[in-house]
Amino acid sequence: MTMPATDQIGFHGKLPGVGDFVQRRLPASFVQPWDAHFANCLDNVRQQLGERWPGAYRSSGMRAFALGPGVCGPQAWAGVLGPGEDRVGRCFPLIVAMPVLPACLPAADWFGALAACLGRALRARTDAVSFDTAVRALAVPATPLTAHAPAHGQSLWWPLGGAAQALAGLPTAERYLDWLLADQDITEVTR
Repeated sequence: MTMPATDQIGFHGKLPGVGDFVQRRLPASFVQPWDAHFANCLDNVRQQLGERWPGAYRSSGMRAFALGPGVCGPQAWAGVLGPGEDRVGRCFPLIVAMPVLPACLPAADWFGALAACLGRALRARTDAVSFDTAVRALAVPATPLTAHAPAHGQSLWWPLGGAAQALAGLPTAERYLDWLLADQDITEVTR
C-alpha cells in the first residue's frame, strides 16, 4: 500500500523547460552541501572531458542513491539523479529525493517510478509547475527495505537495475567521471 507523496518528495537541479535552477520541498541543509559538491564535481569532470563533456553528460544514465545521515544534512535521503540541463543548455543534475528513516530504503520499484518521472520531464522539456505536479503524484513507499541502508556519513549509488557502490559521502569527481565513462564507453580521457 502506498500514499501520495504530497510534501515528502522534493526536487532540485536543472529542468529543460526552465531558465535556471528549480527546487521544491528540499531543505537548505540538503541543497547547500549537494550544490557545492556537485558544482565542483561537474567543473572537474568538464575540464577532464573537454569537448566530449556535453555529449557524455547529456547521454549519461540515471543513478539511484541513498544518503546516510550527515551526508547532506542530519537526515537520511533516498532518490534518483539524472542529467538535468536548463533551457539554455547549462548542465546540473536534476534529482528527486525524499527523507527516509536511517536504516530503511524504499523498494526498487519506487526508485524506478522516480526515474520514470524524471526521464519524462527531461525528454519533454517540462516546466517547473508540471514537474512539481508529477512529483507530488508519486507514491511514498509504505513498506521500506532495511537491507543495505548506508550508515552515518556514507552513501550508496547504483544505476537502475545495477549493483550498488558504497561511498564515503558524495561521489568524488573521479567516481562521477567513471560513471559517465561507463555510460558512454568513452575510453580516451586524460586524467
